[in-house]
Amino acid sequence: MTEPIVPLEHSDFVGGSTAARRIGCPRPKSPKSPKSPKSLKSANSPNSPKRPVAELTVAELRERLRYDHAVGKFTWQERPYDSFNGKDSFTRYRCGKGWNARYAGKPALTAYTDSRYMTGSVGNALVYAHRVAWAMHYGEWPAEGLFVDHINGDTSDNRIANLRLATPRQSQFNKGPRHDSRSGLKGAYWDSAVNKWFSARKLPERMEFLGYFGSPEDAAAAYQAAAEKHQGEFAYHKRGAAE
Repeated sequence: MTEPIVPLEHSDFVGGSTAARRIGCPRPKSPKSPKSPKSLKSANSPNSPKRPVAELTVAELRERLRYDHAVGKFTWQERPYDSFNGKDSFTRYRCGKGWNARYAGKPALTAYTDSRYMTGSVGNALVYAHRVAWAMHYGEWPAEGLFVDHINGDTSDNRIANLRLATPRQSQFNKGPRHDSRSGLKGAYWDSAVNKWFSARKLPERMEFLGYFGSPEDAAAAYQAAAEKHQGEFAYHKRGAAE
């Protein structure tokens, strides 16, 4: 599945400065960043994350989060008092105690984007849960230019068994039919000029015509055969392989 960057509909930023302010603690310092695009201003308040994800290390993820790879869920780790901002040890102790009492052991990265990806803030950086899952399990962020694809198409299912690396094109293979599809089947289309169903698949430079058929099921079967040959494990009809 593709991974568009979209604003959050609600805040789940308990891992960053918002939580500290809720319990009356000093705001942690963060590097300056360019202003957010206009479309993000309403969702990303002045309290929203500003740190680039590239600065967030796997070690920091593991210090702040616990990941259950079998169910694909995250919880907040208890944090040491000296990791909090404060002018003296008592302030850091008060902030740490308040934060841990409120959030340690509770679900993390539970906000949703418009496209139903799970997200949240870690160390004042906005992250996707599926990419964090991959980094925490394998010890490194996905290589540049690669997506973390959800095998079964469920973007809220972040079990490690449901995640795999994919190029942008491979990730597109795993998309289902358009919501306005007449057949409801991927690769099956209606040609009103000849009153027949036909099958086609999209190539980088053109559409490949696969023939006319008497039913949408036959057209979809032709698409599946072509996808099996050219797309392999990323073919849409192979969804559900995650166990």
